[in-house]
Amino acid sequence: MRKMLQSFHTKTTQAGFISCWAFLLFSLFALSPNLFSQTVLINPSGDGGFENGATFAANGWTEINGGTNPWYVGTATKKSGTNSAYISNDAGVGNSYANATAVSHFYRDVTFPAGETAITLTFDYKGVGESTWDLVQVFLIPTIVTPVAGTALVASPTQVRLGNQYINLQTGYTTYSFVIPASAAGTTQRLVLSWKNDASGGSSPAGAVDNITLLSKAVTPLSGSYTIDNTSATSSSNFQSLSEAVSALNAHGISSSVTFNIAAGQTFDNYVDTLKATGTSSSTITFQKSGVGANPVITNEGSGASGTAGDALFMLFGSDFVTINGLDFITRSTSTTVEFGLNMVNSTSTNGARFNNVVNCHVNLKNTISSSNTTSIAFRIHAWTAPAYTNGNNSYNTIKNVSSQNAYRGILLSGGSSTNRDRYNTITADPSYISPVSGATTGYNDIGNTTVSQSTGLRGVEIIGQDNVKVERCEPRNMVNTSTTSTNDIVGIMINNTYTSLTTTISENIIHDFTSASTAAQVVYGLWTNGAVGVGPFNISRNKVYKPTGATTAGGTIRGMLLSSSSSGVINCNNNLIYQLYNPASTGAPGIRGIDFNTAYTVNLYYNSIYLDATSTLTTGSFQTACLYMASSASTILDSRNNIFVNKSTTAPTGTATRAVAFYKTTATIGTQIATTTNNNLLYAGTASSKNLIAYDAATGYQTLATYQAWLVSPRETNAKTEDVPFVSTSGTYDLNIQLGVPTFNANGGTPVSITIDFNNTTRNATNPDIGAYEGNFTPIYTNDIGSVAFVTPSAGGTQVVGQLFHPTSNF
Repeated sequence: MRKMLQSFHTKTTQAGFISCWAFLLFSLFALSPNLFSQTVLINPSGDGGFENGATFAANGWTEINGGTNPWYVGTATKKSGTNSAYISNDAGVGNSYANATAVSHFYRDVTFPAGETAITLTFDYKGVGESTWDLVQVFLIPTIVTPVAGTALVASPTQVRLGNQYINLQTGYTTYSFVIPASAAGTTQRLVLSWKNDASGGSSPAGAVDNITLLSKAVTPLSGSYTIDNTSATSSSNFQSLSEAVSALNAHGISSSVTFNIAAGQTFDNYVDTLKATGTSSSTITFQKSGVGANPVITNEGSGASGTAGDALFMLFGSDFVTINGLDFITRSTSTTVEFGLNMVNSTSTNGARFNNVVNCHVNLKNTISSSNTTSIAFRIHAWTAPAYTNGNNSYNTIKNVSSQNAYRGILLSGGSSTNRDRYNTITADPSYISPVSGATTGYNDIGNTTVSQSTGLRGVEIIGQDNVKVERCEPRNMVNTSTTSTNDIVGIMINNTYTSLTTTISENIIHDFTSASTAAQVVYGLWTNGAVGVGPFNISRNKVYKPTGATTAGGTIRGMLLSSSSSGVINCNNNLIYQLYNPASTGAPGIRGIDFNTAYTVNLYYNSIYLDATSTLTTGSFQTACLYMASSASTILDSRNNIFVNKSTTAPTGTATRAVAFYKTTATIGTQIATTTNNNLLYAGTASSKNLIAYDAATGYQTLATYQAWLVSPRETNAKTEDVPFVSTSGTYDLNIQLGVPTFNANGGTPVSITIDFNNTTRNATNPDIGAYEGNFTPIYTNDIGSVAFVTPSAGGTQVVGQLFHPTSNF
């Protein structure tokens, strides 16, 4: 500052000096809140903006260039003013670079005032480069170390890399803001900006840096309310970007609850540093939309790969009690680089991200068929480091009223330990929530909306290593694979088996419209409890799965639900609807499965309704479909009661291995695998024939209810029924409720179990519940009705003395 004032003094009269001094104070005031206690170490209007001359030396920097891609100060590109610093392979005329290995640096020494531990570095960056190879990095190193041309700096305890590990892939200028470690206060350090590239790949423009700002001040914790408004100058109460606000939080912390009111309708095209500041139960941090209009948009291009902070549009790093409400996170273009929209991780093995809320947010990572990032996740809660004990978990977090587009995973909750799992994380939605994406169902998180040429698993919601997790009111939908060769799965909701999970609740979700063009052996699932190490219980209730569609001509399958667990696991599956499963050319055995048990152990299956109406395009072959498919193991125990299994699928015209089956079991063994309490199910597979079977055990087909009951052995299924159930609609918009006024075995045909409500949350009849997912005022079929022919005593038309007892009799 002293040098700047001396420069002004030599160029002005006394009156002019006073005017310049006032201007300088005003300009500096616009740089940051609480100006009067801060020091400007690098000024973006001067040496930080390279406006003091056309060389590095004129601006107080030293360049050390190597190879064919050196740094220049010039006018080829800039964010503002006249000059910037940029890489050029044509003596500064342009901002391109050659694919020849090069490392170039420029630096200056900075003395950080003692006691001013809140230090922030900000600059504008532009440059594409290549992934993890061609990029800019920023370091703070000791003054005794001089960078060497052609040699990249490496992060170490004495060579501190600032901010993102990979600064590149920005087609337009993006503002980066980083907090410098407080330990720098009272020292002199060397600030270095480096460009490095390899000898292959990459795209121009090369790296360009402008408007470098370096500020230090004494820590003044934030408290109260602030605005984030890019149409107003930065001041003691306003930040121009989310990036500025996060940097201030990281540098200063908070002394009481802090709220950032972010102007509706604005777009903030900045790189946002990782949020490391934290709240408490009594002092929270809130970022929220303010005003009427569209959600504020946070956007940038991301970086080449995950660095220490991860590659996210916004990231919480061990932060607690943070609420993010009403923000959209959208990549600037169809970038392949942004891996996460909103990312929440633990910072250490003992410091998790906990008690945070993500509400009313939308993420669009813009991964498309031509621009596909297979690691992209819209919303992620993840164990960056394996937790050492419970405080290292990412727990008690809520994701509510959210939507996602163009990501390989919509929501991923991933605990990092089999013993210290995340706990009590919840995904849910308010009944009034409306997604910004067309066609979504009101009251549901809108997850999916992705079309890619699939090269890895495509999933709506994935859960790993979670205890007492809830996934409620989500609508995974519109996930499309255009690849004709992919063998990778598509899953609406997946409970993965990487780590043990306890008490998983999957309820009230709508899972639909997954489409694959793959003719290979691909599997498409509505819901998958891939729980080989998950003991559960898995409580799966009141979900709707429909219209997963495959194109396999091999052994690929469509599965409404695949249920599996550990040897001690329990799955409670009730009041679910599954229908419109299509895979017309599959040769899987069977290629379509409503509910599939595969290494599941204890399964309680109550009040589900499954309706299949697939059509085969095969002229001959092994097209097979099954409402319920049981891949038996010696330890499997199935208790199946009050379910509807209706299979009206067509089969291949010829062939002995084509069939439509209500209940398909891979072995004939009954034993303890099917509980003796199994009863009161309604099964139908069309007109009885060798291709239309009530049940099949991989060797014998059971065409009639009687042969099915005999196979299972009494008391199993003594009250089972068969009929073509009168559903409300099985065309157009399907409705598996039951028509009123039409006699049906469904009505009052069930047996009481522990489930007391139906799919619509209607209370079940306590003594004579209806079969299937719906309880209603349906019309029963009476198979044992009786009628009177005539009364004997008293005779027809006769009378009886008043007050005298009598015993009426009649003939039947």
